Amino acid sequence: MAQTSNVKRQSQRQGVRHIIDVGVLAANGMNQYDRDGADLRAINRQFGSMNFFSIVNGSSVALAIDLDYTTLKRTVVPASSMITVDSVMFQELNLTNLSTTVATAAGDVYLTVGFERPLVREG
Repeated sequence: MAQTSNVKRQSQRQGVRHIIDVGVLAANGMNQYDRDGADLRAINRQFGSMNFFSIVNGSSVALAIDLDYTTLKRTVVPASSMITVDSVMFQELNLTNLSTTVATAAGDVYLTVGFERPLVREG
């Protein structure tokens, strides 16, 4: 039991990540992930914000991620691609289907968000 708690403490010092299965996203639809919502609440309470996200878009449509609900922090994710963005602070986000005719299917889009401690560099 002590081994488990040591591993958990070390993991919390290094950071945390959470994988979200986006599910079906309607044509021109949007999913909003609020800082107090079930998907992001634990990370925001423990670390205050997140500093990276990674998205796997296996669908045939382009998606847009707006960090903190602003288009000034927008990242467009082309169809059938994966993008990782780090070193950007955010607490909530919108995920939008940019297609006006095609919906995503369940299991096509996975979003990973989290907080990672910065690397300590010598020199």
